[in-house]
Amino acid sequence: LNLSNTIQIIGIFLGGKAVLAITYAKSILPSQIATVTIVTTGTVFDVAVTELTDDGLDFVSSIYDIFPSLENINPQLNLTFNYDPSGVGNENDLRLAFYNGSAWQDAANFTVNTDENNITARLTHTSLWTIIADLTPPEIRIQSPNGGVFKQGADTLTISASITDLFDTDPEITNMFLRHDSFGQIVAVSNSEEVVDFDARLGLGGFWRLIVEGEDASGNETAVEGTPFEIIEDNLSPRTTLDVSAPSAIGSFDGSAFGETFVTAATLFSFSAVDDLVSEGDGEGFGVEEIRFAIDEESYQVFELPFTLVGLPDGLRVIKFGAIDIAGNAEDDQTFTIRLDNTPPAIELSIGTPQFIQGDSVFVTDSTLIHATAIDAGVGVAFLDSTPTTTLGGVSVVSFTALDHLANQSDTSIILYKDNFAPTTEITIDITDTTGTVLIPESFIDLSSIDTWRVSVGDSNFEYKIEVNLDSFDRRQTARFSARIKLRNNR
Repeated sequence: LNLSNTIQIIGIFLGGKAVLAITYAKSILPSQIATVTIVTTGTVFDVAVTELTDDGLDFVSSIYDIFPSLENINPQLNLTFNYDPSGVGNENDLRLAFYNGSAWQDAANFTVNTDENNITARLTHTSLWTIIADLTPPEIRIQSPNGGVFKQGADTLTISASITDLFDTDPEITNMFLRHDSFGQIVAVSNSEEVVDFDARLGLGGFWRLIVEGEDASGNETAVEGTPFEIIEDNLSPRTTLDVSAPSAIGSFDGSAFGETFVTAATLFSFSAVDDLVSEGDGEGFGVEEIRFAIDEESYQVFELPFTLVGLPDGLRVIKFGAIDIAGNAEDDQTFTIRLDNTPPAIELSIGTPQFIQGDSVFVTDSTLIHATAIDAGVGVAFLDSTPTTTLGGVSVVSFTALDHLANQSDTSIILYKDNFAPTTEITIDITDTTGTVLIPESFIDLSSIDTWRVSVGDSNFEYKIEVNLDSFDRRQTARFSARIKLRNNR
């Protein structure tokens, strides 16, 4: 039947069982097949009632198989189903649908006429067609959060859920909120929201869950609760330790600051920090964000690599430091006082007797004591030693080495001329007596000396005396005596 290139196919309920008829009222029973011909094009297709069912759907009419399946119909036809309103709740929930090969799908631009109790749509292709009452609520899936543990300041809580419906291509999420399991606190959220500051957004730690509500175009509503997830708060600040490498030492009693820590410009400093969660020492915090430090009055800087105090003068230095964890908990500044000491000990020498100094030359004997003293104005003296070296000719070089407790080293030496032998002395006497044994007051006595190192002794360095042996003890007689000059030269 050609009606402006359209054919009406009407679904009719007879005795509670739907049949299909052409406009001239020729019925199609479930066991029959009707052939429909488009007069203007000669296109032929068949219509039959099928027993196909699909769980979860409410079929208002029988399912009509217009075949062969999924072939385009051109020109397109108007397809009209009648329904019995007494068996339908909300007529606006009715939908004219076709099977697309994998799922039921709404016909494009179908219309429900509640006055005439029918549904009309364009018959664009062959398939399974039926009236479905959309009584099924949409399906909501929660992607996140859906269980798990989230750490305050360390993790991001992403709100994510999706909604789908059998017929409504654009169902709506109408409400989303987080609810605390213990206290019932409710916090409204939105899809795709990222919660970073849990304290500011939620205010409480513990177990929460996401609840999502949705609705389709037919007014079917649904609500889904996600799996509980835990919010853990980190309220403890990190604990930072200063590590001081060698060389470092504690000041000794002979230094400038007994018991204090001394270092040099070669000493490496580094920091390590541990973050706690619930109690100090548990080490279960979210992690250390950064360690900051400052030397003396300098500005704070972020610690990255070990450092030294190169370039700073000796003396008292103050290192301030502290850490911040991922949750934003800041450690109170710690202060470490140290003394920088790059100066070696000073060596002082004292030469005992016998000794003789002439110009830059120092003359000593084996019995002369050389006393060395080391004085340190920093950490204190740890070591002092001497090493004598004697060269040919009696020249000795004595080297002295002093170390403080930081291994700062000083060296000095002294050159000594060792002289253990007296000079050789000669006497010359001008004898006037022919016998050569008599001295007269005018007799000239000359003393001369030669020393190993050719040091000029001089007259004032000679000592002598005259011992007299008398031939007669009769003092009334003129004494005749002989004299022996005895010299002492021990220089």
